Formats: sequence, C-alpha cells, structure tokens
Amino acid sequence: MNPLQSFFVRVNALVLTGLFFLIPYVISSLDFAIQLEYFYLNNSLLAFIFFIFSFSAWLWSIGITLLQKKHAGFSTFYLSIFKLSLISPLASIFIFLILNSIDWHNSGAYMSWACYDYRPKPVVIFSDYFLPSAFLLSFLYNIFQTVKIINFVELQRPVSFKDMITDLLCFVFFPMGLWLLQQKVNELSKKPDNITHDLSDHLLNS
Repeated sequence: MNPLQSFFVRVNALVLTGLFFLIPYVISSLDFAIQLEYFYLNNSLLAFIFFIFSFSAWLWSIGITLLQKKHAGFSTFYLSIFKLSLISPLASIFIFLILNSIDWHNSGAYMSWACYDYRPKPVVIFSDYFLPSAFLLSFLYNIFQTVKIINFVELQRPVSFKDMITDLLCFVFFPMGLWLLQQKVNELSKKPDNITHDLSDHLLNS
C-alpha cells in the first residue's frame, strides 16, 4: 500500500471533508485565470478539477487497497477495468478542455473559449453529448463498484443490491454520508487479510 492509498483509507472524515469541500471552495473564491497553450483555466474550473481528482483518488485508494489487501485471489482483469474506469472522468475533462479551447474558426494554434460556435458538428456532438455522458456514467460506475468492494470485503461473500443500499445512500447524501463511509473504510483497513477465495467474477458481472 503506497502512501497515497494509506492516507485515504486511514484518514478521518473531517480531513476528507476539508479536502473535498473546503479546498475547492477556497480555490473557487480566488480571482485568477491561467492561460496555457491548450487550456484556459479559471478558479471555478480548477476547483472542480481538484474535487474530481481528489474524489477519484479516494475511490481508487479504497477499491485497490481493499482488493489487494483483503482479497488474495482477486482478478487482475477486474482490477484493470476498475482502474480504467477511475481514470475515465479525468480523461473526459482533459479532452473536453482541449476540444473547447481550439480556435476552430481560424484553425490556428491560438486557443480561445470565444470560438465555441465555430466547432465542426462532429466535435459538438462528441464534446457536448458523448464526453459528458461518458463522464457521468464512469463516475456512477466508480461509485457503484467501490460500494460493491466495500460490502464484499465487509461481508466476505457475494453481495446483492440490497446489501449495498445503505452505502449507496451515503453517496447520495454525500457530505453527511462521507462520515459513515470513511468510518467503515477505516475499520476494514484494519481487519486481518482473511479473504482467500476468488470472487472476482461476482464483482465483475453482478
């Protein structure tokens, strides 16, 4: 378990609350903009990216740590899919920023948000419909799979949707639910590594 994973599975909910909400709030309160070669970042956009990055790192740490530490026979294929799904929201944001920063009207290297209306129709469809949909679906998939892993490790048996309802509701009421979820994650990270049978097919298919 690397230091980042150790931090997210062992830290208390108060620190996570500050990381997920207080720091993005402070960033969004600052008055600045960053013009890079391919990006234009203002304070609100940077605050959103910080939240998504830290939230994904939290899910990554929970899922990967619990699988590797508590499930001796986990499938590397399932682990690869889970990692890819966690990267997808950040990749969607990165591609969206590039596509919506290109000066499509002049087809030059200069980047500007002002040229929004000059985008080719395929770019509009991909950027405005496909990428947001991919972002939302991968984000929800990450939450669902993380809850499934938490319950799988906690119950040490295949889990049903009924087993997961409480933890899923914690994500719905996230600011408050974070405290319940993180307390459970803290407790699971301290449990003995006693899962030795392979139930990865259940995690992947159910």
